[in-house]
Amino acid sequence: MKYNELPETSKEIINLAQIRFDDCFDNDDYSVWLAEYTNLDEDRWASFLEIAIGKVLIGVKIPLLKWTIERYPYRSPLARAVLILAITIEAIMHFIRSYVEIPNVSSVNASMADRRDYLQRWKDVLRDYQDEWKDAMKALAEEIMVEWAVTGRSWQTLTGLDGLTTRGGTRGATPERPVYPYPYL
Repeated sequence: MKYNELPETSKEIINLAQIRFDDCFDNDDYSVWLAEYTNLDEDRWASFLEIAIGKVLIGVKIPLLKWTIERYPYRSPLARAVLILAITIEAIMHFIRSYVEIPNVSSVNASMADRRDYLQRWKDVLRDYQDEWKDAMKALAEEIMVEWAVTGRSWQTLTGLDGLTTRGGTRGATPERPVYPYPYL
């Protein structure tokens, strides 16, 4: 998906993830390495968004949840934070792959040209984010379960399977008077 085709809420999430990398450079002489020498344009960030939503769906471990770019609960502060974290992790994995491909130029007389040690540095950063990720997935799953319990919304309503019948329901909600005291999800 192209960045310009994304809904504004998606672009906002991507921009918040990009902020985490705004000051990433490795020396003054060579300027911003990440922006100049890796394929990291807006469309690449848009692809990170799609992958990140998939990571959230896998990580939250709630069957039948069908979030997409258009149906993601962007209004939930926790769901937003989780998605930003997932995009950040995906970007770091991109950097790790990019630094793996940098050739060894140790025989060249350019002391700062060999950046392969950044591979290990990004892996260390990734480990920190992965620890945060585990906690975020637990918190998001709990928020979803609380939302379902408080609102009485059925699995079908929250997963996009509205046409099926279930026990449960929306406890007297009508289109004119929805029962959503916790309106994020």
